[in-house]
Amino acid sequence: MSAKFEISKDHAGKFRFHLKAPNGEIIAASQGYESKANAEKGIEAIKKPPNSTRRATARACRHSISTGWPTSTTRTESAWGDL
Repeated sequence: MSAKFEISKDHAGKFRFHLKAPNGEIIAASQGYESKANAEKGIEAIKKPPNSTRRATARACRHSISTGWPTSTTRTESAWGDL
C-alpha cells in the first residue's frame, strides 16, 4: 500500500487535502480551497511539479554537491500555477 491523497470539506466549507502514509499518518496538509476542483489541482501540482521547478532544483543540487555548501534558489515562476 502506498501513500494516498484524501480530500475533505472543513467546518468553514473549504476543501482541503491530506497526504496520508500507508500507516494512516497525515504527512502533508493543504491550505483551504474554495472548490473541490481547485483542491484536485493542488494535488496534481504536488504530484507533477512544473519543469522549471525541477530544473531549478537540479541546479541547486548540483551546486550544493560541487561546492559542499547548501544553496537556496528563488523561483520566478509559481510552482502552483493558477489554482
